[in-house]
Amino acid sequence: MTGEEDVIYTGTIPTEFGTLTNAFLFQISDHKLTGTLPTQLGNLEKNQYGVFVNGNDLTGTLPTELGKATLASYAMQFQENRFHGPIPTEFGALTGLA
Repeated sequence: MTGEEDVIYTGTIPTEFGTLTNAFLFQISDHKLTGTLPTQLGNLEKNQYGVFVNGNDLTGTLPTELGKATLASYAMQFQENRFHGPIPTEFGALTGLA
């Protein structure tokens, strides 16, 4: 096979991804990413579809800043990682999720 589906990303999620403020969707699932979710991803508040980081090896807690993505209308997927701690109360503002 050739194409983007063959690419496996490793390392950490760059904080600069938080500058993609007009992104419709943030998806970086099923790779080998490590480290924590950058708090800068909270700047994706205009994201209209959701945040998908499932299937990696991410750790730490979920950033409260992700609760600012109030336009998200589909889902946020964090499973198959090693997050710990409670779901941030700020996620209660994400009323548009399916």
